[in-house]
Amino acid sequence: MEELTKQEEEVMLHVWKFKSCTIKQVREVMPEPKPPYTTLASVINKLKRKQFLSAIQEGITYVYAP
Repeated sequence: MEELTKQEEEVMLHVWKFKSCTIKQVREVMPEPKPPYTTLASVINKLKRKQFLSAIQEGITYVYAP
């Protein structure tokens, strides 16, 4: 199993609190300075590729879950 980077681990800690969430929800609870939306989206996509997250499309939005 691949290890998480510090940034990936921080994102996963927020996702675990939500159980399932959108990128926007994760960004809202992150401390200042908040990462740009696109950076956070890249981290979440890496976590999805590493199979730490799954994604379900709801309309035009993706909802992610561990």
